Amino acid sequence: LANKLKGTLNQNTSQPNSQEIPFWIKDSARRWHDGTIDNTGFGKSIQYMVSSGLVKTDLQISPTDSLDHIPSWVRNVAGWWSEGAIQDYDYINSIQFLLDERIIK
Repeated sequence: LANKLKGTLNQNTSQPNSQEIPFWIKDSARRWHDGTIDNTGFGKSIQYMVSSGLVKTDLQISPTDSLDHIPSWVRNVAGWWSEGAIQDYDYINSIQFLLDERIIK
């Protein structure tokens, strides 16, 4: 899985998304990583990312849709991003991967 994610990230990072990510999305990622909001709260961020076009999917995402099975590594990615250890497009690509692989559905 990690190799597949790395391949996906390498494919997509050459064209980072120029749309600005609202501060509250990063704050939600930090709070979800820290455990102060649940998967439903985190799901609102993903729903916004889909509706705003930051990530692309043909799925209709609601905050309660299949978010109980988000892999644990996603919390790490959310934490790294909220701390500035990885770039916006790395985080966006990780969410895109979850949608593409139907991990979030």
